[in-house]
Amino acid sequence: QNVLLGIYLTNVRDAMYGYNMSIYFSMGTDIAQVEGSTTENFRILPTNAYPTTQAEVQQTWESLYTGIYRANDFLEGVSAKINTYSEKDKALATIYMGEARALRAMYYFELVRRYENIPLMTSTQMSNQNPNTFVQADPIDVYKFIEDDLKAAIAVLPATYKVSDTNYGRFTKGLAYTVLMKLYMHEQNWAKAVECGRELMKPEYGYRLMDNYKDIF
Repeated sequence: QNVLLGIYLTNVRDAMYGYNMSIYFSMGTDIAQVEGSTTENFRILPTNAYPTTQAEVQQTWESLYTGIYRANDFLEGVSAKINTYSEKDKALATIYMGEARALRAMYYFELVRRYENIPLMTSTQMSNQNPNTFVQADPIDVYKFIEDDLKAAIAVLPATYKVSDTNYGRFTKGLAYTVLMKLYMHEQNWAKAVECGRELMKPEYGYRLMDNYKDIF
C-alpha cells in the first residue's frame, strides 16, 4: 500500500495537479481567465508565447512520466509476487493493481492530449533506455493503451467509497469510468462516451447530473 501511495503522491506536485494542471494550464481557456495583454511572467503560457524550454512545460512532462514509471514499477513488482500471496492478499493486490493501471492511464491521457506525440513506456526497462532511442508512438496506440488500462481497472475496482472510508479519494470503478468517458469524448467517440455516462448514472456510483450547470462557475 505504501508503494502504491507513492504513485498517488506524484499527483500533488506543483507541476501536476498541485498547480500546473489544475490552475495554470487552464488560464486562457473557457475554464479560467487571465488579465492583461502582455506575454510576460505568468501570462507566457496562457498567451502561447512560451519557448520549447519553458520550465513549467518540461516539469509537467517529467512529473507525468515519473508517475508512469512508479506505476510500471509497482505493477512489475506485484505481478512477480502475486502468486505467492494468500487469497486475501491476492484479492487486495488485484485492487491495488487496478488503481495503478488507472493512475497510469490518467497520466498518459494528460500527456497525449497536451503533447500529442509521446513515447509509450510500458515497462521500467523502456524508461531506462538512452533518451536518444525513444520513439514517438502513434496517438491512436496511446489511446488504445489508456482504454485497455481503464477497462482492466474497472473490472476489479470497487464502485465507490463512502466519505468515512479510509480509502476515500482513491481510484474507484466510478472514477475510472469518468476518465474513460473523457477519453472517448476527446476522441469524439460519442456513442461510447454516452455508454459510460449512462453507466455512471447507476445508483451504486453515487453520481448525479447537476440541477444547474452554471453552479460549477
